[in-house]
Amino acid sequence: MLTIEEFRLLPDDEKAERYKELSDHDRFIWRISSPLSAKVVTNKELSKEQRESVRESRLKLLKEGKITQQQFDELEKD
Repeated sequence: MLTIEEFRLLPDDEKAERYKELSDHDRFIWRISSPLSAKVVTNKELSKEQRESVRESRLKLLKEGKITQQQFDELEKD
């Protein structure tokens, strides 16, 4: 079994593969102590077809009662 100390010394790509070798306790320790990694997300303009598809999906959710009219209206503002 891999210890948390050994795990911390591994290169990042190997950590992804070997994470499952940690004990439950060490996995918990790693999750709460590992540095957060940020990812930049950019907005991209949707095509007319994509906007229509999203609107149809929202309407379906509204009809199925999975979202309220107020939620639908808020989403449509975007």
